[in-house]
Amino acid sequence: MIPHIEDKIKDTGWVDLELLAGRIATSTMRPQVRRIGNIVYIRGAVTGIADYSKVIAKLDKEFTPNYSHKFITNNNIHVAELFGFQLLNNGELSFQTYIKNGQYVKTEETTWINIYTSYIVD
Repeated sequence: MIPHIEDKIKDTGWVDLELLAGRIATSTMRPQVRRIGNIVYIRGAVTGIADYSKVIAKLDKEFTPNYSHKFITNNNIHVAELFGFQLLNNGELSFQTYIKNGQYVKTEETTWINIYTSYIVD
């Protein structure tokens, strides 16, 4: 066996993200996180995040990146509208809405915002 190979292929399986108050997981795409070796994957969708720059979840230490990780996604209504998320190195995952004509755009409380990304951790 190659030394430390178990660490390189260790798989946590999909773990449900615990959403903060007011954030709702969609019934068919629960937000989940998974770590395989040093790569972390996040998948799912949430609703109830109409306001800009709101923390929606806090990831456990084993899933937290060493750096700030930003990614772009879309929603279930207007695919052309792109939204952002930011994952800080303290594990806070926050929604970052987009700007249209110099104004932050609010989403409807019932809009599903997709969450799909992956990143490397040490």
